[in-house]
Amino acid sequence: MVLHIGFGLQDVTPPLGVAMDGYAKREGVARAVHDPLQARALVAEDGSTAVAVVVADVIELSRRQVERTGLLVERWTGIPRGHVIAAGTHTHSGPVPWAKPPAGARPAPNHHYGQLLPDLLASAVCRAWAERRPASLAAATACTRAQTVNRRCPGAATDEELCLIHVRRRGGADALVLSYACHGVVMGPDNLSLSADWIGGTRAALERDHPGLFPVVLAAPSGDVNPLPGTVRRLLAEHGPEFFTNDPFSGIYDRTGGTFAEIEAM
Repeated sequence: MVLHIGFGLQDVTPPLGVAMDGYAKREGVARAVHDPLQARALVAEDGSTAVAVVVADVIELSRRQVERTGLLVERWTGIPRGHVIAAGTHTHSGPVPWAKPPAGARPAPNHHYGQLLPDLLASAVCRAWAERRPASLAAATACTRAQTVNRRCPGAATDEELCLIHVRRRGGADALVLSYACHGVVMGPDNLSLSADWIGGTRAALERDHPGLFPVVLAAPSGDVNPLPGTVRRLLAEHGPEFFTNDPFSGIYDRTGGTFAEIEAM
């Protein structure tokens, strides 16, 4: 049996004015787009079994959105609903992805966006299905240092392992799948520009340094793992470990002051 793999891209950037998700302290709605939000899909089939994974630059998906995505994929490609994984990259600088946003948020843009999102994710899978090629896989891991911090207990363990799968295809571009346990919270509640945070920065860096490569970045189950950029290092130095609290309006959950330059550095 020969493994065939395809990948697809679909823009999922919402209109400006949507309520943003990820911080209770955030005030205001999206005013700009720093980097386009995307859905990236990868499909694989060996002639008897087909599977699909699609991730979008939103904080998470509802059960209903995941179900509709899977049903659309099955209808459009034949990949069984049970073989489809749909998820968010968990950026905290994306829109509220629900059909009904939280109380107090502006309802219209988010309502329409939430309804459309499963169709956009399924479209990415459809594009991946249409351009699959014979492929082989190689895997590796790397250990990162001083990139993350335990958001509740500084000094406690974080998962520093970066997992990679290199997809080599005959007659098509290669793909690189990265899995790394870290919340998308370099940018804090003061940021009102839509962004995929470090996930988008990683994809952009890989595409810049390796033209033609298709990167898919997965934020693995992150638990208490946060990025450790310069602003957080300074807060730790100034306030000590007590700065790391569960209070969404202070401490590490505040995250005010993060910069896009820190995303580039990460």
